[in-house]
Amino acid sequence: MSSKFSLQEKSILIIGATSGIGRACAISYAQENAKLFLCGRNSESLQQLKSDIPDSSLFEVDLSSDEKIELLVSSLEPVDCIVLVAGIDKRTPLKFISDAEINNVMQTNLVANIKLIRSLAKTKKIKKGASIVLIASVAGMLADAGHLLYGVSKAGIISLARALAVELAPRKVRVNAISPGLIRTPMTEAFLNDNPELATLDSKKYLLGHGEVHSIVDATQFLLSDASSWITGTNMVVDGGYSCQK
Repeated sequence: MSSKFSLQEKSILIIGATSGIGRACAISYAQENAKLFLCGRNSESLQQLKSDIPDSSLFEVDLSSDEKIELLVSSLEPVDCIVLVAGIDKRTPLKFISDAEINNVMQTNLVANIKLIRSLAKTKKIKKGASIVLIASVAGMLADAGHLLYGVSKAGIISLARALAVELAPRKVRVNAISPGLIRTPMTEAFLNDNPELATLDSKKYLLGHGEVHSIVDATQFLLSDASSWITGTNMVVDGGYSCQK
């Protein structure tokens, strides 16, 4: 691989590193000899990750409060790259959405990311010339009944990437979002296996079929690497042709 695409010796912070896309990113970056700071809420999953990537630094953290965010940031050294993957998905029809659900989804998927980047910027933990990647979703671009909270939170992530790109440009920090379609992770596999008819119907909406995790990992690596040095404020859609038909 060209050195422009390499992550070797780059220090990378991953929020949401214990499962799905975040875990796959961590394992892939480790193979690139990156220096990893891995965050997750599940201690057992973190320990498993430690056994797979023994040279990584682990942080068991729930970014649900300013105090917890500040504690994490104070424990970090300045980083070259940040990948924000953590998020929750909640399907609830509008009439049944509770205040608790609104607060939980928005706090986890959007607000925590804003507060974390704010704290990292204030404490100069984001190196000059760094790259930040936020994982959004095609749900942030296309409406889906019963998927209001997730879609709105991911639309916010797409907007956040653009706003941060402008705010952080004076330090040559690049910020981009990636909007995946349906990616086969343990969570989505379980859902598809339990609903085979729905899975078959849904797969027909994707010109290239449902996605695999490595497609998102490869996209993040491109945006983190020097190969994308003139790209900022974008939303890269990685959805196997799903959204181009809408």
